[in-house]
Amino acid sequence: TAAISAGLPLLRSTRRTGKSSVMAPPIMITLPVNSSAPATTTSTSPDEIPTVAWLWSNSEEATGADVVVPLYASIQGGTVEDRLVGITVDPELADGARIVGAESVELPPTTTVNLTEDGTHLELVGLNEELKYNRAFTVTLVFETGGEVEVQGAVRNPVDPAATS
Repeated sequence: TAAISAGLPLLRSTRRTGKSSVMAPPIMITLPVNSSAPATTTSTSPDEIPTVAWLWSNSEEATGADVVVPLYASIQGGTVEDRLVGITVDPELADGARIVGAESVELPPTTTVNLTEDGTHLELVGLNEELKYNRAFTVTLVFETGGEVEVQGAVRNPVDPAATS
């Protein structure tokens, strides 16, 4: 059988308004323990398909067919091996997008892969709209087995070159 116990309501006052509100107390539930039952452990694992922890770019004010903007990403592999095989973008933002440094990106199960400008990374090609600080943008990543995943990225604060000297 289960035993349930609860106390009286607790009062909480707020400094700004001086008003009091009633908070429900925590409820304690006691259940019998069967010592002969085997112990089990529950763990969570990532989805079968890859997930994107973050995607971002620096700001870019220039537009035109010759403007190329690197994108940086951190992708967590799912429970099965997959590969990033492409990237698409709305033509209002850019003429296209591509993987740079490799034809595809291997995503081993449950492993995080960071795409940076120093290695394999993503690029927007032919920027049609400015990428201003704090602006969000959307791209679609194409995975070999995971299919298409729409991802929202962010434009980060531009780096001041004078601050690094």
